[in-house]
Amino acid sequence: MGEIDFQELQLPPVAGDETFGSPPKPPRLQPPRFDRTLSDAVSGFEKDYIEHLLKENQWHRSRVAGLLGIDRRTLFRKIKAYGL
Repeated sequence: MGEIDFQELQLPPVAGDETFGSPPKPPRLQPPRFDRTLSDAVSGFEKDYIEHLLKENQWHRSRVAGLLGIDRRTLFRKIKAYGL
């Protein structure tokens, strides 16, 4: 039997590795407006951020909830509240 040259052995990329797929695109944010209340500004950002992550993850809601660090039911309520 011949010897295996481990330096030439190519392994597939692993999820979480920097070389796996393309890096996620940052959300396209609107320029800041200063004519809104803080609550309205935060809600607007939250809606845009959730919508961006949903699109980037093909609307896989469980995955997006995990990325956001929230419960899936909480994400569903936010989707409904924001009309996404």
